[in-house]
Amino acid sequence: MNPQPDLHDQLSAIAEHGRRTLRPRPVDAIIARGGRRRRRARAAAGASALAVIAIAVTAVTPWSPRRPDPLSAPADAPAQAPASPAPAPDLTGRAPVTLQLAAGAGSTVVAGADDDDHVLADTGQTKQYRDEDETARSRWLLQPDGTTFTIALAKARPAGRVCMTGAADGSVRVRLCGAGRDQRFTLTPISNRQVYVLSLDGSPVRLSTNGQLTTRGTSSRVELLVAPAE
Repeated sequence: MNPQPDLHDQLSAIAEHGRRTLRPRPVDAIIARGGRRRRRARAAAGASALAVIAIAVTAVTPWSPRRPDPLSAPADAPAQAPASPAPAPDLTGRAPVTLQLAAGAGSTVVAGADDDDHVLADTGQTKQYRDEDETARSRWLLQPDGTTFTIALAKARPAGRVCMTGAADGSVRVRLCGAGRDQRFTLTPISNRQVYVLSLDGSPVRLSTNGQLTTRGTSSRVELLVAPAE
């Protein structure tokens, strides 16, 4: 049996069906559809461009120059500590001190020895004594007694400890400590250099013409530089 007549009939039937059912779209609809496609394409292209720009900005930003932070004002340099003051003398009687005239040749107040019991300013020319410890004669202990001081030699003598004592003639001598009121001296500070005026019973101690300490006369008062003994 030849199949060609049946195939021809089938194709003819399909063509006839298409002719009856398919209708061409209006021209306006086709144009509108093309416009929508173009707008969607432009929108997609714009979004792509914005994404590319954002990526480029993000990539460049970390390497962009950075303005330096403003420098803060430098802190004030700490003030230099003041120079250490001279060591304060011991006014408790526990450590020996030296007593020097604050003015004039740097004389040191020393105790006499043997037959010379005067207290005098030693300029290096005072009498030397055999077997006497010259250094010990210049070391004193300032022992507080209320508002006054007893001034004792740091090194005791064979008879005991001796102190400065005001004698009846106004001279200052060394006697065994404990003699009483005539051993209570006043030290009045007059500067920040450990300088004191030495007085006994309200009378300033002075320096006589022969270098002895006395409470008599009209010579200049004794101003003592009190310093720790070396």
